[in-house]
Amino acid sequence: MSSKSIPSDMTMVRKCVSRMYGVLTCDSELKSFFDNTVPHFINKVEEGDESHELEWTNLYESFECLMESKLEDIALEMGFSNHSEFFSALRSSLVTASEGKATLTKEQRMMDMLVASYDYEKFVLLMKIKARNRLQKLREREREREREREESKHVGDDEDDEEEEKDGVGEGKEDDVNEMFLDDDDEDD
Repeated sequence: MSSKSIPSDMTMVRKCVSRMYGVLTCDSELKSFFDNTVPHFINKVEEGDESHELEWTNLYESFECLMESKLEDIALEMGFSNHSEFFSALRSSLVTASEGKATLTKEQRMMDMLVASYDYEKFVLLMKIKARNRLQKLREREREREREREESKHVGDDEDDEEEEKDGVGEGKEDDVNEMFLDDDDEDD
């Protein structure tokens, strides 16, 4: 263990929970991993196919390495020499802190989540949930675009009628309608 002082049992556990929550929810490298990995699960989710692709094992191994790296960073921040030493101290702290308690604390649930992140089946389940969520968002976005198209058709029809009454022609409306179809998300790509 390094010379840095190690926090007391519950202080360490709470700090770890807070730090891991931040990593799991805000870490750009982890977010990028999920963004790039979810597409490998979408077809199986769409088809309702429960079989596993061989490539998922490689994706899981990449995830496992990434999580170990994140845990290693946290361990070093907290004064441990590696994540294994940190994990042992964390487990010990949870056992000490929870003696005599029948219910799981927030800290224990976080520890269970960390341990579960090293389980292939849980990884696949997590990725399938993320794939379902992405599919749902894509479908919602497509429905919204379709509604906008329908609305713009009706608005365009009314404007064309008014324009034709003024000028006798509906010139310039095609450019306006094309601009309405531009999606801000597409401009970022």
